[in-house]
Amino acid sequence: MNNKIKHNKITKEIKKNITLIILKKFHHIFNNNTIIGISYVKLSKDYSKINIYINFINQKNINIIKNNIYILQKSENYIKNILKNKIYIKHIPKINFKYDNFYKYENHISNLINKANKKTKNR
Repeated sequence: MNNKIKHNKITKEIKKNITLIILKKFHHIFNNNTIIGISYVKLSKDYSKINIYINFINQKNINIIKNNIYILQKSENYIKNILKNKIYIKHIPKINFKYDNFYKYENHISNLINKANKKTKNR
């Protein structure tokens, strides 16, 4: 199998399974109206590390977000043990959870555009 295809397949499987693990095993740590999602996953070329970028939609409190990321990171071994039974690769990579604040910037840019449009219309 082509290395790039193999790499993409493993990345996709890890993303899918970590999403399910978070939804099933960690739903209690998230505020009921907070929507979480894994925006993207970056697996190192040597398969030793994986960065999981998580966004928290509807959650504006950065302290709560940081705490949730901290809890997930502290649960890395637990998550890896579950993954080990779902994904058949030689070694489960080291997992790093990171906050992806893309939606925060997207909303900020959208607000700036809306303000500029309103000013243009009022002229």
